[in-house]
Amino acid sequence: MSVTVKSKYEIIVVGSGINGMLMSLLLAKNGFDVCLLDSKNFDKNNINQFSGRSYSIIDSSIYMLENLGVWDYLLSKSQIINNVIVETRKLNEKYSNSFIKFNSVNISDKPMGYIVEERYFKESLYKEFKKLRNLDVYYNKKISKISRENNYNFLEIHNSDNIKCNLLIGADGKNSFVGKSFGINRIKYDFNQMSIVGAVKHEKSHFGNAFQIFYPGGPFAILPLKNNISSFVWTNKKDHMKKFQDFKALDYFYEIEKRFNGILGKISLTGETYSFPLFFNISESIIDKRLALIGEAANSIHPIAGQGLNLGLRDVATLSEVVTEAKIHGEDYGSVSVLERYKKWRSLDRLSVSFTTTLANSFFSGESRFLNSFRNSGMRLVNKSNLLKDTFCKEAMGANGDLPKIMKEKVYF
Repeated sequence: MSVTVKSKYEIIVVGSGINGMLMSLLLAKNGFDVCLLDSKNFDKNNINQFSGRSYSIIDSSIYMLENLGVWDYLLSKSQIINNVIVETRKLNEKYSNSFIKFNSVNISDKPMGYIVEERYFKESLYKEFKKLRNLDVYYNKKISKISRENNYNFLEIHNSDNIKCNLLIGADGKNSFVGKSFGINRIKYDFNQMSIVGAVKHEKSHFGNAFQIFYPGGPFAILPLKNNISSFVWTNKKDHMKKFQDFKALDYFYEIEKRFNGILGKISLTGETYSFPLFFNISESIIDKRLALIGEAANSIHPIAGQGLNLGLRDVATLSEVVTEAKIHGEDYGSVSVLERYKKWRSLDRLSVSFTTTLANSFFSGESRFLNSFRNSGMRLVNKSNLLKDTFCKEAMGANGDLPKIMKEKVYF
């Protein structure tokens, strides 16, 4: 990882979240001259602090992480998911009559997935960055303007030198400045919901069980971490959630405690807590001339299935394969004709996941008597059918679809 500022790169990635970091690493390992930019500061001394932020990682994503050489470390820090339990219940209802218990035992010798904390993700990737001389990483670099001329994008950096590149990749989130700079519109729908994300220490073992509990008003997800800690995602209507923005207040803790419902014994809050409103928010196009969007800059979906990062990683793997093969064959990897391959390859997956998560939220958040009866009957039917459960498991584990090579086989750099 160089410390020398250059004026030209083959590819610039904007946004140093997990998707942006992995995109930069993969492209650099494929031989591109890469720069990763972010407007935020980076304090490497705080990288190991526990925050509670974590991600569910499925089998196809693990293949990619293995190929990149970071999975062994992440595996040592991750929590295995043995079962995923989906159920509906009322607050203070001790047991649910309507539930589905998923595990992968019938279709694979591998678990349902793993939960990996964000801090370990970033630590492992930062270590890999240091090994690469063709990858420069700059934090605290705010882009003031992006312009395009001939075969280059020009980035004007606030209080710094300008940089140009053959291909610009936006990994800068659902309010992507990069996308806006190219005039790309977004399709947005307000779910009228808000999520609060945090973590708890608990008395009982979670045994590697993840829960998705549908209470009246919205879902409550429990994700197992190491050392008798679990993270949670509490989703409900905005008006209701605005009452609980003081995360140190007793009434907030009581609401969390009620939703854990004694499943894991006594609990206490730990780590950071944060909240955000929920929108269906996807980009009308994920490409332009010398531009590609990945992750939430391309698709911001409902967190109901915990698949947002895995969706973004498929963007990363697909785009890397497309532009690398184009370069090998002497093509202009930043041209629209090449980037259209990325757009076409990703179109079905991004639309189907966006549609499925939106539909699932509507189906499970509805509170009419008819819908409750239909939903509960359907869940009991699925739970009795190994065929249906195995089908859902394969989809959830990323075993279906046209995956890039790095997500399904050994790849050598």
